[in-house]
Amino acid sequence: MIEFTPIPVEFELERFGGASIDLHEWMRLRKYALEFVVGKGVNATSFTVLHTEAGFADLASHTQVKWLADHFELLCVAADEKHRHFLDIQYEGVIHRIPFEALLPDKICATLFRIGVAVDRTFGAYEAMSMYLQAAVAALPVEDARQVLGWKDSNTLQWYGANHTPPELQAHLELSPEDYLAELNRLIVSSPALQFVLCAAAASTLLAYLTITEKLPADCFGVSLVGTSSTGKTTALKLAASLYSSPDDENVFTAFYGTANALHSMLGKHHGVPIAYDESTIHNAISISNFIYAFTQGQEKLRLDSNAQLKCRNSWACTALFSSETYLVNAERDNLGIIARVITLDGLTYTVDGVHSEQIKAFTGKNYGYVGSLLAEHLLASDSAEILQQFQDVREELLELFPETCSLSERLAMNYAMIVTTSAMLNTLGIQTNTEILKQMCVLLHDEITEEAHPGKNLVCRIFN
Repeated sequence: MIEFTPIPVEFELERFGGASIDLHEWMRLRKYALEFVVGKGVNATSFTVLHTEAGFADLASHTQVKWLADHFELLCVAADEKHRHFLDIQYEGVIHRIPFEALLPDKICATLFRIGVAVDRTFGAYEAMSMYLQAAVAALPVEDARQVLGWKDSNTLQWYGANHTPPELQAHLELSPEDYLAELNRLIVSSPALQFVLCAAAASTLLAYLTITEKLPADCFGVSLVGTSSTGKTTALKLAASLYSSPDDENVFTAFYGTANALHSMLGKHHGVPIAYDESTIHNAISISNFIYAFTQGQEKLRLDSNAQLKCRNSWACTALFSSETYLVNAERDNLGIIARVITLDGLTYTVDGVHSEQIKAFTGKNYGYVGSLLAEHLLASDSAEILQQFQDVREELLELFPETCSLSERLAMNYAMIVTTSAMLNTLGIQTNTEILKQMCVLLHDEITEEAHPGKNLVCRIFN
């Protein structure tokens, strides 16, 4: 079986040049090479292609090797949900994903030149390189090429975020990690409502983690920030989004506008990374109720393609944050089942004043993508059974704290427990959220739903503003 990893050699290969070797070295290298014949009849030319640390070479004779292409590493083959195949290569520290068809002889030179890799364009040489890479695609392990934001479970659980190569999310810290956490704590200390929003966003990572590792039957849920302008709703969403990526990254902060298929396609990337929808009740042709049901179920509805075959369904596991001046869901229009799927924070103020709001915006514009990876690293280093037990203990405690229960209490306790448990975890990482106050907020939110009032109204607004 041929190894496609580069073979160490003592010689150097200049572009369009060659190197001398002795017979002993030729015999050592020959067992790692693949032989191809390009052309037919009298025009047929043989190439013995070898991948070395000096570059791709042709073992032209027992005494000489010739340069074929610059050195790059072959990483793996990736296949997406439509069974399209790609070759992942790394050149000068940058990973490139190349479609299989771009490796064909008539395209390979342009494909590699585009990323700075030179190839011998003389007769047969580039075709031999194409044949070698096609052989690699057939032999290398195949990985899942679907874009994932957050957790990916392929043999081992991995976090695909800002610290992954290539990065799926954006990360930048103008401050040191210690100064970043200190400033984040200063900005959120005076606002339990802002802390609630941040913990609801970060609960995405815990929710997806427990559904993967412990098969916890937890549904996705949303948090809707309802109120007039100048209460800091958008600022709160941007700070929450900045835990995972830049607030300018549409993967984490976007307008709630588009077709249902487009929104579901974007959601399909999210497995532990929240998404924030700003101005979510602006005019949109889709049914908000239908979207909420599909979102909380974690997958889009079944559909057929043009050949009457079932299409692959997008699926996700995350929380969503919504901001609006009117209700996303309410008891007068929707049934209690859909209200339980969205935690509504009605009339809360998230920023102290205009100065506080501007400070948060300036902070998130220069510091983002740190906390999500920090939380994921904490979970990867933890025992998933212990994390599950921690969550279940919080859930049982909340159920005991509810003065009265109803048919929705079990579902509500699951959602609230995700937020409260996440708050406790963030505390261990140096992010100072008041877990006890957030717990009180959850109890009040539950009480108001059981009274069939607008969730989040009255008591929560009076106590936490």
